[in-house]
Amino acid sequence: MTKIVKPTYLFLLTLLLFACQGVENETENEQIFTPKDYVPKKYTLNEAHEIHEKFHEDKKSRNEFSHYLDLHRSEFMPHGMINRTGPVRELKYNLREDVANHRVPFDGQDVALSDYIDYINSDGFIILHKGEIVFEAYNGMKHYEKHHIYSCTKFFIGTTILMLEEEGLINLENTVAYYLPELAETAWGMVPIKDVLDMSSGMAGSMEFFWNDKGWPRFDELQSSPYDRLKDMKANRNPGEVYRYNDVNPQVLGWIIESVTGYSAFEYVQNRIWQKMGAEGDAQYLLSSGYNAVYMGTMSCTLRDLARFGLLFTPSGKDSPYDIISDRIIKKIQNEGRSEILENTGPIGLPIYDDPTSDDHLILGEAPHHISNQLDFVMNDGDFMKCGAMGQGLYISPDKDLVIAFMASERTPYHAIGRRLAISGLFE
Repeated sequence: MTKIVKPTYLFLLTLLLFACQGVENETENEQIFTPKDYVPKKYTLNEAHEIHEKFHEDKKSRNEFSHYLDLHRSEFMPHGMINRTGPVRELKYNLREDVANHRVPFDGQDVALSDYIDYINSDGFIILHKGEIVFEAYNGMKHYEKHHIYSCTKFFIGTTILMLEEEGLINLENTVAYYLPELAETAWGMVPIKDVLDMSSGMAGSMEFFWNDKGWPRFDELQSSPYDRLKDMKANRNPGEVYRYNDVNPQVLGWIIESVTGYSAFEYVQNRIWQKMGAEGDAQYLLSSGYNAVYMGTMSCTLRDLARFGLLFTPSGKDSPYDIISDRIIKKIQNEGRSEILENTGPIGLPIYDDPTSDDHLILGEAPHHISNQLDFVMNDGDFMKCGAMGQGLYISPDKDLVIAFMASERTPYHAIGRRLAISGLFE
């Protein structure tokens, strides 16, 4: 049998299994957990100072401290707040041993899920079925800590677009120029909103649009307005032809939301989603130094609150007063995607696919049906998922009444484990 070797961080103690034997506290459904041989990492003041010094000295050193950065992002960059209010939504426990002991492949052998998430350095992992927690573990964070969720932020922005469409404030057939006349004379001007939403805008773009060589937002580094950075961007395909992952797309969507509402897109998320879903904590989002919200992937929140957002798309999770996301929006995500766009697309260099160098786009041997609403995939059974760059993710199965949310600080195969658990038969 192959010996399992567990990876380690420079400043992170070896992660061991965190047993989720939770009892409810009287204040806001707080949980008290009994650890199993697990000592949470506590950074000393000297260690924190060293991380800050190296971060500012050399961008490359940031990867060395990714765990600290993902839990303390607001120490390094300016952030805005998505404030919670009202009663916290109670998440009842129905912990299941069959889920914790379910065998999944790792390093040439099958291991229990509870061991698997330890081996791959998970920071937190939660599964909700029929609105109840059936599995929860924290290996690298506390349940109340805010973790950076990277591109999972895009799903919040995409959902906001669909909510505004439902309100009649946005028409997905309209072009970018209709809402952003500043871009009328650019390549962006004639791109339909639906293609920006589905990552089929045809526009070229790269991460350099957002970050300077020190890893800081650069929106106002050279230009007075972030719109100026879009004016010289070129198209490399016609809109609606192929899928191309492009972080500029959600930024454009965020500016469209600003144009329509007069407020930050995150203000809409706060007022229409976060403050109505029973969040237990505030969320945060990155601001550029010119007070421009960064929409491509900059939110931080607790693991449970990410799962609470996922619940809004499931039958048990959207009972009144949590009926925030309409059935129409859910069905639109599941059924109204354009499969031909994915079929016309060549290799996609994202780790969600079994073989990113081919055009088969297989996930555990199965091709997704389409990609829409800033999601990474929508499967033929209607399940959908959004992943973050460093091991974060939200998997939702409306038909199985299932939500799987997870966080980590390094690239992990969570897309595979989310799908694997969903089709395992555990939640039929």
